[in-house]
Amino acid sequence: MKITIKGFVKAVTPVLSKTSGDKTYRTQNLIITVPGYRNEFQEQVGKDEDWGVEVFGDNIEKHKLLDQNLTGKKVEVNAYLNSRTYKKDGTDAYQLQLRIADYKILS
Repeated sequence: MKITIKGFVKAVTPVLSKTSGDKTYRTQNLIITVPGYRNEFQEQVGKDEDWGVEVFGDNIEKHKLLDQNLTGKKVEVNAYLNSRTYKKDGTDAYQLQLRIADYKILS
C-alpha cells in the first residue's frame, strides 16, 4: 500500500550496515514530524507524531538525503506501507514497515 505523509523533517539518520541471517544491507531513516490536529480556533488538540521512513540499499544513493540539508524543511513523502506476521516466543507477532518511494520539498 502506498501512503503520503506531509510534515517537517526532524532528522536524517546516518547510513548503517545491518545483518539479517547471512545477508548484509544498508539502511537509513528519514524522521518526519507530522503536526497534531488543530481545531477551528487553531488550538493544537492532537499530539505531534514522528514517523520513521526507511531507506534501503541503492535508494540511499538515489535520494541522497544527507546531501539535501533537509532538517526543518516541510516535505511530502510517498512511502510503501507493508505488514508482516512472524512467530515470536510461539505466538504471532506483527510488524509494520514504511519504506520511501519518493519525496519532494515543499518549503
